[in-house]
Amino acid sequence: MKRSRLLRYALYQLSDYFWERGVMVAAIALLNLASSVISLHNLSPEERVIVPGNEVANAVLITFGTIMLLAVVFSSQELIGRSRKLGHYKLIFAKPANPALFYGQLFAVNFLGTIILITILAGVFSAVATPVSVWGIAAVTACGFILLGGIGFLVSAFVNFDSLLVMGIVGVSLLVSAYGEAHGGIATTVAKVLPPVRQMHNMSVVMIGLDANITDVIWVLSYGTGAFIAGLVALHFRELAD
Repeated sequence: MKRSRLLRYALYQLSDYFWERGVMVAAIALLNLASSVISLHNLSPEERVIVPGNEVANAVLITFGTIMLLAVVFSSQELIGRSRKLGHYKLIFAKPANPALFYGQLFAVNFLGTIILITILAGVFSAVATPVSVWGIAAVTACGFILLGGIGFLVSAFVNFDSLLVMGIVGVSLLVSAYGEAHGGIATTVAKVLPPVRQMHNMSVVMIGLDANITDVIWVLSYGTGAFIAGLVALHFRELAD
């Protein structure tokens, strides 16, 4: 598959994303947002103003934090494993094609689709409920996709059911990080090797207009990008049928 043809195929990949993943992401997001919208409409306009630390700000952080996590996990997992599990890779690569380029483009397309979807949802919420930092929510979602999606991409290059492994890795990372902060010792050292999920969580303040720690941002993006590149390298040397 020539690169020009592969780029044109991106439109089909984007369409597949919205129908296969985007609709479900939107449905889950709307269910989460509906209760928040109803609750906020019971408040006066003055009470709906987001001030760091108040109930509205905390509600926005919880609501969009949950939506972001679900959207990223659902949109970025099994990008490679799904076609291998269903045998679609035989049809996709019936003509000569570079798996690393194909799946790398699929990752980029799903990344773009997720950002578009979350930005629209945040914009609608801002219009009908209370003003939020739409671009802040989009930025946090982008960082979350790069981190969790990058890890999932690497894992998916080797196994089919990467979503369970990624969630397990996230859970272990949070537990070890919390234990290290409380007790120190070797847990602190181990936490530095595990995915920076804690740093990702700290960045959520951007969703309510605050600034994130630049060190956290760099570490999250570097870790996710490194995992993604490692996944591309694995695709270059590994048979998909393995």
